Amino acid sequence: MKKKHAFFSFLVFLSISALSQQKGIKFEQDLSLNQIFEKAKAENKYVFIDCYASWCGPCKAMERDIYSSEEVGSQMNKNFISIKFQLDSTSNDNPSIKQSYTDAHNLQFKYNIYAFPTLLFFTPNGEIIHRGLGYMDKSKMISLAEDARNPDKQYYTILNDYKLGKLDYSEYPELAKAAKLYGDQATEKDIVENYNEEYLNKLTIDKLCAKKNIRFWMDHFNLFTTSNRLFIVCLNQPEKLEYYRKDFAKDVIKIVITKDIVIPLLYNGNQPISLNPDWSNIRTIIAQKFGNQSVEEIITDSQIDFYRKIENWGKYVSLYEKKYNERQLKPGGGFGGDAFKLNQAAWDVFLSCNDKKIIQHAINWINLSIKIGGNNDPNLYAYYDTKANLLYKLGKINDAIQLEQMAIDSHFRSTGNKSTYYEEVMAVMKKGEPTWDGRF
Repeated sequence: MKKKHAFFSFLVFLSISALSQQKGIKFEQDLSLNQIFEKAKAENKYVFIDCYASWCGPCKAMERDIYSSEEVGSQMNKNFISIKFQLDSTSNDNPSIKQSYTDAHNLQFKYNIYAFPTLLFFTPNGEIIHRGLGYMDKSKMISLAEDARNPDKQYYTILNDYKLGKLDYSEYPELAKAAKLYGDQATEKDIVENYNEEYLNKLTIDKLCAKKNIRFWMDHFNLFTTSNRLFIVCLNQPEKLEYYRKDFAKDVIKIVITKDIVIPLLYNGNQPISLNPDWSNIRTIIAQKFGNQSVEEIITDSQIDFYRKIENWGKYVSLYEKKYNERQLKPGGGFGGDAFKLNQAAWDVFLSCNDKKIIQHAINWINLSIKIGGNNDPNLYAYYDTKANLLYKLGKINDAIQLEQMAIDSHFRSTGNKSTYYEEVMAVMKKGEPTWDGRF
């Protein structure tokens, strides 16, 4: 009886799976890219390609929750020929996946696929017209597919209009944002520079400082340079930008000068040019070009970051504590606050430093995080976890386990969910194994 019951349950499972497949998107099996495009052309349908990786959580969620949806399936199946390509390779891949390796590799290389899931859309003639990235709910998936059939919304159609000089300047910001999202850095840079030169630079200062233009540069801050006109406003007329956010101009000055001036003087690629930089010379260069505004803050922050990267923990701790001892720490928590920053610094020490004296300094920082963050800090559980790991690294195992339990409890109070991450850390601590070896 048990065997019959098990077999019956298996048949029911197969029936449910088959029904789910019928309701959802019908993905073609065992066809090459050329065969897919031939089929699409014969049926006059667009092509949808789901590019996924075997390890990708959002890809699995799309498969489970979105592609199986009757609503999504009915919209996709009548307009698209659909297929999936796995872009990584594993020892468990079946013959069908192995057979598609070449097509998968060509897709990844040709369309610069760097994150998953990447969703590609083609015309019946095989021309790329649109794409999407990441997990999306049913309504967004349907909307993306509709956009793929609308020339006014198709990413590659709009991009082609830009290249032909047919695109209105008002559409540049969204196109640049899309290029950045899809990892097309060269296109993003070209659009941003063109928009800046041909449009933004011709505005009055008041119009240049409009919120939409500030947001544009915040979207592409990696391309914001010291020669940028808005940077000059930050330097000489910071009051025009105070409405956007207090100290906005000051923060921009520090970040952009560091990026454009300091980092090239410190590093050749990712490698330090010298382990003993001439900070006095760097200070002079900044002052000569931009005046003394924010020079000391720029130098101090650059020194802290530099000595952390080369793991000179003695200088790092000395500079870090000097910085925070010279100003009043702001109470309260949240992302980006003083409590959060102190926790991040302490975590950096935990991951890479074995000097017990330095670790004790980091424990003092995290104690300060807990104090100024307060009981309502949404990151409190992270502070407990950091302190637990620091104590564990000092060999104070019982104290560490107690604090890790506090992290687990705090996380549940804050989010309403159990943290498998912190529970795994706790289990490793109880085994006496390292928690700083990269497994987390």
